[in-house]
Amino acid sequence: MTPKTAMLSTCLLTLAAGVLPACATDEPENAAVAETQAAVVDDESVPVPRLFDVYVQLFTEHAQCVAVGGASPLPGAPLIAWDCNGGDEQAWLIEPFTLGSSDELVFRLRRRNSDMCIGVSNGSHSPGARLVQWPCSMARNHFWRESWTPDDDVKFINVDSGLFMKVDVRWDKPTPYPVVQAGPGANETFHLYESPAPFAPGAAGAAGAASDFR
Repeated sequence: MTPKTAMLSTCLLTLAAGVLPACATDEPENAAVAETQAAVVDDESVPVPRLFDVYVQLFTEHAQCVAVGGASPLPGAPLIAWDCNGGDEQAWLIEPFTLGSSDELVFRLRRRNSDMCIGVSNGSHSPGARLVQWPCSMARNHFWRESWTPDDDVKFINVDSGLFMKVDVRWDKPTPYPVVQAGPGANETFHLYESPAPFAPGAAGAAGAASDFR
C-alpha cells in the first residue's frame, strides 16, 4: 500500500460526519417487485467525505469500458461494455459510505451525465440479472463492496445480492456485451482510470492509476 493509499484509507474511515435522513427506496419498475426494492441500507449509514472528486472509467478485462447503452439518460437503461471513448456515459463517480454502525466502507457508482447510480434491475438477487442506471437512493442494490487484487484491479460485489459485477462475455452472442451480476468467475475485474482515460492501460498520457483510487 502506498503512502497515498494509506492516507486515503485512514481518512475515509475517520472523516465521516453527519447522518443521512430517513432512507428512501427506489421506485420499483413494476408493482410486483415493490417488496424486493424496499430493502435499504441501515438508517445509520453515513456518507463519507471524498478526498478526490474524480470521475473514473471502469476498464474491463476485454479492453472496453462500462457504459450505458446508447448513452441513454433514462432510468432503467442497461449497462454494457463498449469501446472506451472518454465520454460522459462511461464516467463514474465512486461515492463512499459507511454501512450502518459497522464502519464498513461501501460504495455507490454515480454516472456523470445522467447523475444516476448503478443498480440491479428490479432489485433481483438472481445471477445474470442486468445492471442498470437508476435514480440514486439508499436501496441496498445501489451499494457495492470493493475487493482489490494484487494488480490494483477491483471487483465490485453487490451489498444486497452478494453477487459480482460482471461483463457477460459470450462469444456466440453479438456485442455489445451486457453487464450483469453473477457468482465468482471470469470477466469481473475492472481497472480504474481517471476520465477521460486512454483507450488502453499504459497508453501515452495515462492519468489516474487505479492505486490512486484504492
